[in-house]
Amino acid sequence: MHTKFPKISIIVPVYNSENFIAKCIHSILNQSFKEIEVIAINDCSTDQSQKILEDLAAKDNRLRIINNKTNIGGGGSRNIGISSAKGTYLMFVDHDDWLNLDACEVLYNIAYSNDLDILEATHIHDSKSSGINTRTLEKQIETPKVYSGAEYISKYPFNPIIWNRIWKRAFMIENQIYCLSGNQFSDSTLSIQGLIYAKRISKIEFPFYHYFKGNKFSVMNKPINDESLIDKLILSDFYLNLYRDNDSSELDGPIRKVISGRIQTHLSYLRRYQGKNKDLQEKYIAKMEEFIRIGQPYFMTLKQIPYLKKLLIYLSPSTYITVFRFIDKIKSRLNKVVLKKHIKTVQY
Repeated sequence: MHTKFPKISIIVPVYNSENFIAKCIHSILNQSFKEIEVIAINDCSTDQSQKILEDLAAKDNRLRIINNKTNIGGGGSRNIGISSAKGTYLMFVDHDDWLNLDACEVLYNIAYSNDLDILEATHIHDSKSSGINTRTLEKQIETPKVYSGAEYISKYPFNPIIWNRIWKRAFMIENQIYCLSGNQFSDSTLSIQGLIYAKRISKIEFPFYHYFKGNKFSVMNKPINDESLIDKLILSDFYLNLYRDNDSSELDGPIRKVISGRIQTHLSYLRRYQGKNKDLQEKYIAKMEEFIRIGQPYFMTLKQIPYLKKLLIYLSPSTYITVFRFIDKIKSRLNKVVLKKHIKTVQY
């Protein structure tokens, strides 16, 4: 089956995913909604990912394979997919995740009928590789309320992931919305741009996407080293530049709210940093202090963070890091003691 003018282009960056990619692609090609194309961008895989993709493409020509000449990472690969796509709408799927089989049908019909720039849904965390579900819905979804990007950010907490949404391609091209290439947190840059510039955006309760947490080689499971911290610094600068470019517009408040919501997340990242580079840590703390100054009107009102923790962060981010690193060490030692006792009990 060939779709010359697909209604959805589904972009899948692939790197060394021989254990997961077949299931991922099967969940897409077997959608109840057939007018799709799948763009798999092979980012110089060194395992059998390329062969698996070629075997799948030989059976279904809706799957297109693009082979990168050099390894450019997930963000750069997604950008290639965006530029190559033909669909009215875009979706993004990570190579170790999968979709329920009615995902495209439900998302496209709602997005298209409401002329949405972005439709956000929900997802499922999977720690084990379960089967592919045929259907998600047990009842009809009500017509969603439509917001502008500024209204949406004011109402909902900012979520940096991109794969729980369907995106209008023309909107993304017109506003030059792409990932920050070469950065492992590139999803965040695409998400924030999309949400603040959208004219029509909605949200539905529709858990269609399976996010697999059991891939030990995933970026999310890698230790936090100097390179990771530098990427976070670059991401922080991206947020700050976006704020400076819009500080006198109607987007000033929404962007401040997004920045306030990233403070604890970014500090928690530093808290788990395993390197010894003090200069890098000081730069990171200084960046978070700037986040606090900008996000101050919103930060202390965040309900998801306990008040005392917020107060400590607000007064001194560096003290927050010191205190909670100490707490983390105590917890780690206690866990080791409990584990040793458990092993002895089992052996006995």
